Amino acid sequence: IIQKATTALSHKNTTIDTQIKLLIISSDAHLKLKETAKSSEAIEKAEHLANKQNNKKLQALIALEKGNLYRVRSEKEKAKESFQKSIATARSAGDEFIEAESYIQLGNLSRMEGTFKQALTAYDQAIVIYKKKKSTELLIKGLGLRASTHRDLSNKQEALKDVNEAIAIATKSDKPATPCGACRAVLAEFAPDLQIILVGKNEQIRLFNL
Repeated sequence: IIQKATTALSHKNTTIDTQIKLLIISSDAHLKLKETAKSSEAIEKAEHLANKQNNKKLQALIALEKGNLYRVRSEKEKAKESFQKSIATARSAGDEFIEAESYIQLGNLSRMEGTFKQALTAYDQAIVIYKKKKSTELLIKGLGLRASTHRDLSNKQEALKDVNEAIAIATKSDKPATPCGACRAVLAEFAPDLQIILVGKNEQIRLFNL
């Protein structure tokens, strides 16, 4: 990914917006490899270009990426500020998906810090957006994270409520989809012998055991 992004960046006809997106991709790839210095270099270049363009959507993506970078560096306060900036910028740009993902990452940061109630508040905001946008896969992801947080707080009923809602959502794929990892963890703790009915797009049904 990094090599392809670098090659594309070297092309003379690459637009500034495309350069910014490629730098964000490169930063994320470096971050996954724990190469924080290279990740920081790429995202700083992206931010410089985005500020010149005054592209709010790309500025929101950059703030989101910087938040992830700060979190990996254990600079939690800076990470929180970046996620909050991403939320505000995405909202002003009218991009609800970036806003929701920023809430998810803010919730993940709060869980890392042990502030579970703040994590729930962030996940709540993301779930509201996913329901509004009817984004099935992302909604399931949000419900799974919220269920795991309720489990952290020993809120058994609330955890199972989220898991049940996630399981009840029919998948858009032809084949029935199994619960996400977070949902399985909650179910395994509270109901290890549970049998789940899975439903696919064409009303195909199968049973799933934990």
